[in-house]
Amino acid sequence: MESKTPVFSGVWRGRLFVRLVAGAAVVVSAFVPGVRAAEALFPRPLHIVRRVEDPIAKTVTTFEQYCAGDEVVTVNGARVVIADYARQQLTEIDRGAGTYSITPFDALAKAQPAATQQKSAAAWTATPRGTIGTRNGRSLDSFELSRDGADKLTLDIGVDRNTRLSRAALEVLIGAAYPNPRREEHDAILRVATNGDPAHRAKSANGIAAQDDYALPFETSITIDAAGSRVTMRNSVLDVRSELAPEELKLIPPGARKVESPAVRVARELRELDQLPSRIQPESH
Repeated sequence: MESKTPVFSGVWRGRLFVRLVAGAAVVVSAFVPGVRAAEALFPRPLHIVRRVEDPIAKTVTTFEQYCAGDEVVTVNGARVVIADYARQQLTEIDRGAGTYSITPFDALAKAQPAATQQKSAAAWTATPRGTIGTRNGRSLDSFELSRDGADKLTLDIGVDRNTRLSRAALEVLIGAAYPNPRREEHDAILRVATNGDPAHRAKSANGIAAQDDYALPFETSITIDAAGSRVTMRNSVLDVRSELAPEELKLIPPGARKVESPAVRVARELRELDQLPSRIQPESH
């Protein structure tokens, strides 16, 4: 039997998109209210190598994120996305196409699909799954987070207690911060990422005060059961180092043409999808 791409409501297509781009930085979480200029999101450089498996597009993408100060630079081949939290703007550079865009965070927020009604993080069931190992020798505390309803959502999370961040920094990396819509599963992830071990609370490895100590999710799989179909997306951290982004990556090439932000365009298309009937039925054969 030929496999078919699952058909989901517009809302779930939007949710899958946000999951993917939270890592890929097509739509990047932006300014975090309440973070003072003196409190940098990333006091020490953090270089993350990620792999995202997209079951809808049937692609596997590996990219890099350089986090330092109040800036996150994401590199995916010829594409570079720079989220500047101090200036509250997103710069997207496509060296292959010879284009760039500079977009205020407010414009990204306005283009986002509307958030659906939130449920409390307490509505989620968190089940510890013990310790799992990674190929590079790290030990992860694993959890299963599940929530029943018309559309069932299950998250399998593996967090590394030795890679720790502030809450604000982690919200940026998981796509929970403005301009992305805040969803209840973000709070569920934050709950299991909280570093509850008193031995770890003296000082975090990333220079973060004890009360803001959160573990970095290394393995995240998201399974959605909706409209009679199931799909699972995976976001894996392959490596973490302490490195700054090469300065030349952040330079707009001479002669590059300024265009509309791809992030705004894609977000607008998703918003239009969300305005379609709430449930699209698969074709019968």
